[in-house]
Amino acid sequence: MRIEKIHIDSFMGKRDLTLEFSSGVNILRGDNESGKSTIAEFIKYMLYGAAARGVDGTIPERQRYLSFGDTSFGGYMELRTAAGRYRIDRTINQTQSGFRESLAVSDLDKKTQVFKGENAGEALLGIPEHVFRKIAYISQ
Repeated sequence: MRIEKIHIDSFMGKRDLTLEFSSGVNILRGDNESGKSTIAEFIKYMLYGAAARGVDGTIPERQRYLSFGDTSFGGYMELRTAAGRYRIDRTINQTQSGFRESLAVSDLDKKTQVFKGENAGEALLGIPEHVFRKIAYISQ
């Protein structure tokens, strides 16, 4: 898998941010609190969503990802796999009755929606989130 582009509408304090990645290795470099971990967390969120419950007393991801004063978070990610090019659009809105998620995975070559009802990360990468967290994701 190769991530080609990400766009953050709103996520953990970042707003309207687009990053395009080149082929090969890309390195995110910056001062403390500049958003490097937020970008990594956003990529994981695009693939696997946001947990509704916290683990071991932590704040649930759905609350942690909301920027102050916002009622939604999300964006999109474009990526390439051996099977083709895809775009994941994912947004979670906070409503009076809780959180509502919108997810669409599109095949950019065929211009069709794919993987309806499936977890995007598992469908595209073939691995569950707990494996992704151990082998491909570095958190703080």
